Amino acid sequence: MPLNISPPSADLLSVYSRALKDLTGRPCDESKVSHIPAGILYEEDLLSGKGLEAVVPRGCRVLYLGAWNGKEPSVTICEMPDATSDKPTEIRSFTQGTLANIVSKRIGEAGKLKQLLAAHFDLRFLIMPEIQLQAVHLAFKGTIEDVILPVLASEPQLNQAISKAKQFLSQPQIQQAVSLVSKAALEDLILTVVSGDPRLSPLAILKASDFLRIARQIATERAARTRDPLSS
Repeated sequence: MPLNISPPSADLLSVYSRALKDLTGRPCDESKVSHIPAGILYEEDLLSGKGLEAVVPRGCRVLYLGAWNGKEPSVTICEMPDATSDKPTEIRSFTQGTLANIVSKRIGEAGKLKQLLAAHFDLRFLIMPEIQLQAVHLAFKGTIEDVILPVLASEPQLNQAISKAKQFLSQPQIQQAVSLVSKAALEDLILTVVSGDPRLSPLAILKASDFLRIARQIATERAARTRDPLSS
């Protein structure tokens, strides 16, 4: 399957290489740098029935498959915003480990999708900030529908999905998450990351009041067990 990865501009590559050398003390192997344009799909566009045609370009992700410290090669992903007339591009974040490895894995999975072997596509990165979703986006040339491979999703069921774009965006989990965000405009939301209690599952989106209610219940139970260890 022909994979079109747009090369980084000379300015972007220079900024990235300099930052990586400052961070690791080692020069960057520029042949192992991949540039992935990023875009954002906002909640209001999804709720109004729009699809990927409403994605707003927003910077890029830079994927690096080289060794940081002279040891085994590892995957690094970096967020970089677009340069403007009065502000050059810069490094927003370096990520090494789980998230970067999932992005690399998803790109590898894309190349093995048999039904897409004859297609030409552009590799992009999709962000849906209101529902905390990031995904690899395969934008196809011609009449073939785009494909979405989630990298990080607030709904665990979505993390394993590989779907055509319209099917992905119409999934109940996506619609429910977006609906929750839109209805909770006057109340903060909590995205759980790590929890030792199944009532607060990792990467769940909760209204602040619901989160605090569950957290207080867990804290009360823990306090009771501390006072009476034999009660558990």
